[in-house]
Order: sequence, then C-alpha cells, then structure tokens
Amino acid sequence: MTNVYVDDTMNWLADQLHVLEPKDSANGGIYANKPGYHNTRAANQRHWPDNYSIRDALDQLGSAGRAAGLDWTFRSAQRGDHTAISRYCGRLWTASNAGDARLVGWREWFGTCGGQVVQGYDLRYRRPTSSDKSHLWHIHFSETRAYVSSRVNKEALLSVLRGEPLADYLARGGHLISHPRPDPGRLATDGVLGPATIRYWQHVMSTPEDGAISPVSTLVKAVQRHLNAHGATPPLVVDGKGIRQNGRIYQTVRALQHYLGTPEDGWLTPGDSPAVRALQRRLNAGVF
Repeated sequence: MTNVYVDDTMNWLADQLHVLEPKDSANGGIYANKPGYHNTRAANQRHWPDNYSIRDALDQLGSAGRAAGLDWTFRSAQRGDHTAISRYCGRLWTASNAGDARLVGWREWFGTCGGQVVQGYDLRYRRPTSSDKSHLWHIHFSETRAYVSSRVNKEALLSVLRGEPLADYLARGGHLISHPRPDPGRLATDGVLGPATIRYWQHVMSTPEDGAISPVSTLVKAVQRHLNAHGATPPLVVDGKGIRQNGRIYQTVRALQHYLGTPEDGWLTPGDSPAVRALQRRLNAGVF
C-alpha cells in the first residue's frame, strides 16, 4: 500500500539498500508520526515547531508533505553479529570525516562501526554525534529536506555505501548535489556584524529579514534555541537578548563562540570579530 508521506525516490532507496544486503537487511521504516526527519515538515511545523529537523534554511525547502528519514535494519546485528552493519558504517564514517561531497545532501546518520557503541555524524555541521541503542542494529539516515525528492542525492549515498571511491563515481558520470544559496548574496568575511550579515543570518534561520537586531530579537531567540539544542552549557534563557558587537560581555555570545569554535571571551570584538568571521563563513555555506 502506498504511503502518501513517502516520496517515490525514498522507496527506491530502500529497495536499493535491500539489494546491497538481500539476505540480511530490511526497510526499518521511513514515515513515522513523531517529531524529526521521519515525519513531514508540515507535521513538525504543526506539532513540534521548534524541532531541529525543520529549523535550518535547507530544511525549509523541498516537499512539505514527505518524510525525510529512513532506517536500514540488519537482522544479523539483531542477533549480535555486527559484521555487516559495521562495514557500511565504516564507509560512512570514513566519508563523513573526509567531507565527501556525495554526502552533502544528507543531514546525519547513526549506526555502529563495531557493535559496542552508537556512532553517527552530523554532516551539515561536520561533527560526530550519537543516538539511542536501537542504532546498534539499524542505520538511520536523515536526508536534508530540500532533496527529499532527489534521486541524485540518493544515488550519491549509495555510491558511498558500496565503497566506491569518489573519483570513480564521478568518472562514470555520477552527479553531486549543490546547495542553493540564500537570497541576499554572498557575504564578505570581514568580522563585522552589520546589516548584510544580520539579514543573511535571519534568512538562514527563517526569521523576519530586516537586517537589524532589535532589543528583543526574533533572530536572537532562534539562535538561542539552536545553541541550546546543540548543548549550550549552561542552557541559555531564550529571551532574544545578548548578541551585540559593542565590547560588552554576554552569555549568549560566549555560547555562540563555543559553537563556532572561536575564542570564548563572551564579547564580539568591535570592528573585526573572529566569531563573526566564522559565522560569515558558515552563512556563505548556507548553514548556521
């Protein structure tokens, strides 16, 4: 029976995964009525509007009515033999750490490379991650919602899973996904939190675009929620305050610096801030 929430290309991917391991693997599920990539963007917006799977600009694109998650289950792993699942997770891990261009259209994956711990990778933000222990027997894929109907994106993933070198994939005519750029135009990485950078940031965070940070800012609230979702310690109060390039110290700025991997002193250096430069580089890639 056809599920109206599942794109034909996602069903095709599930079939191709089964071809890779016909005696051992199964489609563990695509659509599920719960928060996250297994559900549609429309359902997340309706019931879980702060869910991370609909927060970024690239997840605001593509079909609003299609699920963007897939689980690939290994029967052998369920029996305690992690040889097969580890083979594919190992290929994903190597490609993820190398920044393989075939994975640019995917948000994340979870699985296990040895059967002892759950491993994964946030492909958009280029960092290892983890999840619950069910991923010791299945691999979860989250597809960037902009590409939920893209067969090209899924063919690129399959190439990685087969262990094919990127050069060979391209040589045989394989295609790669290119992210759409936000509308405002490419930013200069000058370290200045000016109107162009703010408007670009607002665009990526899907907040009103006026190029200004108001005293209680919708943009800053979105940033604070994002930083909290990525482990800000201590958690930030979501009050829309605390991002200014005025030489004063703010807790939100310190959390932002930690997130961006720049020195954490809690203030944005007036004129040319390393944190703002890092932010501008990320915004030019279409992500925060």
